[in-house]
Amino acid sequence: MKNLRRLSVRALLVVATLAVWLMLHPAPFTMQVLDEAGRAAAGVRIITDNGIVCFTLLDGTASWTELSLLRRAVRLQVRDDYHRYADASARLQFDSGGHGTVTVRRTAATF
Repeated sequence: MKNLRRLSVRALLVVATLAVWLMLHPAPFTMQVLDEAGRAAAGVRIITDNGIVCFTLLDGTASWTELSLLRRAVRLQVRDDYHRYADASARLQFDSGGHGTVTVRRTAATF
């Protein structure tokens, strides 16, 4: 009986810890930067309206979990330091687990 009580207390602590962790670590907002042809724009710098900087991965995606960005419309500046794409700006609604896409114009020829 004593062991059963310990086991149930431990199980309750594990469930409570998991619930708190999930509340503090929401699902990320993921966006993708594509060119006009639908190809991924890798290595592009994205700057949020509050100064958070992120670079896109090889598949053109970038993800955010910052609580200061979630549940609001965020203004984004998209810039390419290698001048392959024209600078762009967009406003996206950042929600936990949400997705968005920004299209940029290619300025350099592809090989």
